[in-house]
Amino acid sequence: MENVALCNVRYGLHAESWEEAIEDAAHPLVECGSIDELYVHRMIESVNKLGPYIVIMPGLALAHAAPGEGVNKSDLSLALFDSDIQFHCDNDPVRIVMCLACTDP
Repeated sequence: MENVALCNVRYGLHAESWEEAIEDAAHPLVECGSIDELYVHRMIESVNKLGPYIVIMPGLALAHAAPGEGVNKSDLSLALFDSDIQFHCDNDPVRIVMCLACTDP
């Protein structure tokens, strides 16, 4: 079995907005080359267009966009925040944001 590094997990973060929280959660994926900034913008754009559908349960958001541009390899990151983030939905507040990038549906 292959060893797995926990470099995609960040904790003790602080974000002033849900947009900043998505950017922070995506940062490890940008750093390692799994995604580029275009995908980060696409994730934020998806929420702006479709609403906070990414807040899948109380306290947890699964940030993602459709597979395609900006995704170099499938990957996942996890960000734990030290304060509440408001997505303006029934499942607020959020303290955990996962970022999912897929190369295909």
